[in-house]
This record gives sequence, C-alpha cells and structure tokens, in this order.
Amino acid sequence: MKTKSDIRKETAPAQTEIQLSDIIDFLPNATLAIDNEKRIIIWNKAIANMTGIPAEQMIGKGGYAYTIPFYGEARPQLMDMVFLDSDEIALHYPNIIREGNTFITEVFCNALYDNKGAWVFAKASPLHDQSGNIIGAIESIRDITESKLAEISLAESEKKFRTIAEQTSDLIAITDAAGCITYASSASRTLFACEPSEMCGRLFMEFLSENDIPKAMEAFRRTIELGSEVKNIELTMKRKDDSLFIGELTASNFHSGRENGSLVTIHDITERKQTEQEVQKIAQHYQAIIEKAPDGFVLLSKEGTFKYISPAAKKMFGFDASADLTMNPAEHTHPDDLHMVLSDLTKIIEDPAYIPTLQYRYQDAIGNWRWIESTMSNLLSDPSVESLVINFRDIHERKLAENEIILLNKELDQRVKQRTAELEASNRELESFSYSVSHDLKAPLRHIRGFIDLVLENETTGLTEEKIGFLKTISHSATDMGQLIDAILSFSRLSQAPLRKTLIHSSDMVKEVVNFFGTEIQNRKINFNIDSLPDIHGDEELIRQVWTNLISNAIKYTGKKPEATIEIGSKESNTGTTFHIRDNGAGFNMKYAEKLFRVFQRLHKSRDFEGIGIGLANVNRIVSRHGGQCQAEGEPEKGATFYFTIPN
Repeated sequence: MKTKSDIRKETAPAQTEIQLSDIIDFLPNATLAIDNEKRIIIWNKAIANMTGIPAEQMIGKGGYAYTIPFYGEARPQLMDMVFLDSDEIALHYPNIIREGNTFITEVFCNALYDNKGAWVFAKASPLHDQSGNIIGAIESIRDITESKLAEISLAESEKKFRTIAEQTSDLIAITDAAGCITYASSASRTLFACEPSEMCGRLFMEFLSENDIPKAMEAFRRTIELGSEVKNIELTMKRKDDSLFIGELTASNFHSGRENGSLVTIHDITERKQTEQEVQKIAQHYQAIIEKAPDGFVLLSKEGTFKYISPAAKKMFGFDASADLTMNPAEHTHPDDLHMVLSDLTKIIEDPAYIPTLQYRYQDAIGNWRWIESTMSNLLSDPSVESLVINFRDIHERKLAENEIILLNKELDQRVKQRTAELEASNRELESFSYSVSHDLKAPLRHIRGFIDLVLENETTGLTEEKIGFLKTISHSATDMGQLIDAILSFSRLSQAPLRKTLIHSSDMVKEVVNFFGTEIQNRKINFNIDSLPDIHGDEELIRQVWTNLISNAIKYTGKKPEATIEIGSKESNTGTTFHIRDNGAGFNMKYAEKLFRVFQRLHKSRDFEGIGIGLANVNRIVSRHGGQCQAEGEPEKGATFYFTIPN
C-alpha cells in the first residue's frame, strides 16, 4: 500500500509544491489543492479532521473517482472537483484555473464533524508554480459556525422584536446616538398620525413640545452615555398635525453595530392624566375622609366604570397603586352575585334615596374571589362628584367562617346522629355478647371443672389410671376454653374503649416491660439490644400491651435457643414512626404470614410453644385503632421481625 509520501512524490509537479504541502499540512484552516488534471495533491490535517477522511484516501484522487456526500444541501453526488460547495466552485472552475480569479463563499456542510455539520467560509484561488504559471487550484476552509449561529440568532431576535413591536399599542422606536429615529413601530399611525417611514430619519426631539426637549435630552444622555434605564418620564408629544398629547417615555440603551443608541417606548397617558385631574378635584372634598377611613372607597360612573379607587380599596384587593381606573367592575363580580348587584345599581340610579347594603364576591388582583360588604349612595346630581359612591369592607374571613360553621354544624349533627346510633347498636351487641359469654358459656365450664375435681378427690379408688387421665384432660380442656373466652372478651373490648392519647416515652416503656419479664428469664441467656426510641402520642395502656405481647412472643419463641438475641429499634418518617422487634428464634414460614394477626391462628404446635393465638391479633387491633399497621417477616429457625407503625 502506498504511503502519503509516495503519493505526493508521484503527483507533485515540483519539489517546491511538496515543500509547500508539508507546510500547509500544519495550517489551522482546512486546506486542499488540486492540479490541472483535477487530482488532489494536498489534503491537510485540518480538513481530514473536519471531514473524517484521512489524506491517504484522498491524495491522487481525480476525475469522478470519489463521492463527497456532504456538500451544499448534503446531496450525495459525484464531483469532478473536491471543493466544499462543489456546484458553485465547479461553475467557477474555468475562472480559477484558466483566468486566475478567486472565488469566495459561505456554506453549511451537513456531514462535517461526524455528520453534525458546520458553517464554513471557503476561499478558492489559483495555484502557481515558481514561474507564475497556474498549475491547479487551492482552497482554504474556515469553520465559522459560532459566528454564523450568532448572526442567525440575532436575526431571529430582531424578527421576534419586530413582531412584538408591531402588535403593541405603544410606540416602540430605536434611535442612534444623535437621537435620530432609525425604526418606528406601526403604533405611530394612532399616536402621531403618521406612517413609520415618516418618523424614520427625523430627530426624536422634533416630536416634542419645546418645553420638554431638555428633559428628553437628559433622558437620552443617561441611556447612551451612562447605560441607565429611564422610566415613566412624562412628556408633551406633538403629532403630525401639531396637536398635542401626553406621553410616558421609557428608554434604555440599545447597541446596534458599533455605536450605542436608545430603545424608546411611548405610552399615551392623556386619558389617565385627565382622570387624575378629575380625581384630584374630588379628593379635595373628601381627602380627610379617604385618608382616615379603613374601608374601601370608590366612585362609579353612571356607565358602570370606576372613576376613582381609594388606596385602601386597592390595597384590600391587592391592586398596584397604578392600577387601571377604567376597568369594568361588572367583569370582576362573581357571576352568581352579578344579577343582585346590577339590580340594586339600577334601583339606586332610579331612586337616589335608596341606599342598599350588599354582601357579594369580588375578584382580587390575582383572580381569587373575596367576600365584601358594600353600601351604595347616589351622588350623580352633585356636580363635584357625579358618581355613585360605594364604600365597602372586607368580610371574606368572616363569611368563610360563617359558611364553614354552618356546614360543620350540619355535618356534625348528621355525624352525631349516625355515630350515636352506631354506638348504641354496638353497645347493645357487646352487652349481649359479653353477657352470653360470661354466663351462658363460662357457667357450664365451671360446672365441668367442679364436678371433675370432686370425682378426682373422692372417687379415684375405683378408677384406672387411664380414666383418671381422661378426666384430667377434660378438666384442662375446660380451663383452656375458659382462657379462650376471656381472650375473646378482652379482644372485643379493645374496639370499644375510647383512646386516651398522651405523650409516651417509648424507651422508658420498653425498659419497664423487659424488666417485668425479669423473673421469667432469669435462668436464660438473652441479649437485649435496645436502640434509643422516639416519643410518640398514643393510648399509654394499649401501647404498653403492644410491647408486652411482642416482647413476650420474642422471649417465648427463642426459648429453644441456647443464647437468644432480641433487637428493638425504630425508624422515623414524615408520616409516623415504625418500631421493630427482631429475634433469632423459631421464626415462621412467610407463606402463612397473613394468618399471624388473625384471632386464634397459630403457626406452631401448642406442644412446642404454649399460647392460645390471640396476642398478635390484639397487637394488630390496637395499632389499627391508632391509625397504623403491622407487618412481619420471618424464616423457619432463623428468627422473625415484627413491625408496627404509629402515625404522627
């Protein structure tokens, strides 16, 4: 395979060109050259990196031997010249090679840089030998993506600016450093009675009254020289027909090309100023009352629009001090209340003696509905006022409280009735159940145990050992049955007794329960690992029973271990506290885990571990009454872990 050096030796017309190509190989710009036979003689490292094609694949290629898939609009095509914009440069090939002209272009190449694409600046020029003869063409390519994208972004920004500017009712204009208008929006037609083109090229000062020119010049100086933004400058503006209006100017520094200018906005405030003057006249009569009154105060025109809104009223509804006074109050009145309000407004206009007081909902500045109480007075006939006078106070919180109390009372009455009926029925059932259990079930058991005890005490001489064993078994079974009945009564009472929640110091309670079993475990080797436990709120007596049952279980089911380990800990979260007790005892098969918290469900034989199967059911009932839940994990002969959660 030929090396890059071999190919150059075969294709280079002279030693000078070979030396030149070696130098070009290290230029930062992508560079390539062809000879008069259209064969590539230079393909430097920069263009190899840009295209992803090494020089070894390009040097010596000519005619239609190579396909370049990344030029122009990324149209794969055969080239007779390997230039970035092949269509354009191919057309200029005679001018470059034969006439010695230079061709320059900018183009986006889609497949450069691993098909990511780039904007490039390409310059193609004739290639001369030492005698000045044209021996080919050379092209230099520079990546201009960053500057091109900035140019495109600027054009997009200008397009957006013009779109927004042409849609606003305010005049938006751009001036140069001398104050000459270079751009004016279409609002010039309504504000200045002239076309935008008539404003462009003229000094901004030409559209001002003479008295306001110094004020405007100072504003422009601050924006151009100091880069400051000026806001809300009131100026008397002059239209094309020399009529005047009051405009509010906002200006900021605007950089265009190499010089600074100003971006100017003009807002027509003539109507607002006239309204303010009218308000000032009214305020002279009522200023003392308005300033001291905590209630809101408004003047409403006969047409139903605001002529004045007091500071207290604006503050009450969250409106800015410069809130528009021309808004229609009907648009801010709740639809359900609007008919009532409009009806009373009609009455007060027809009958000035009518002074209604209304409660209705009004929309504040952020769209919330607030209850207000208003009193209306007709002063349309007073030349100094000529308005409906409405004063009002905010009763929103009071109204919400009243409505909530009414709703709560209704719900409470219903709940009390329903709950009372449920409790009465439940208590009757419990009383009947308890009576039946205590008398109808336990009495026969007492008789059985009593008579068997009499037989065993007085008639054992005539009985065999087997028969005596039968009688003892019956007596023990009766005793067990009594214990089961007592457990059922205890379980049923757990759902009836009211919870008495207090602050429980969990660590102290667990230590007390462990100490309670001290005598029972004094001859056993048990390691208790108890973490510091958080305090909770709950029924102290019932939570103590939970710990007693769980610790008792852990002690019982580790009874066959020569050395038992019982761990007690907790984990807190935003919703509550989860406690756990873990042992290394008999464990259980997770297949039957759902039976653990059911009444009289046992996963171990009674001969292995005594008990009647109600302790965990009691635990689950107590935790459920506190709004929590229980879980368990275990594995046969590898211990078990019980969890219970008490909500915050």
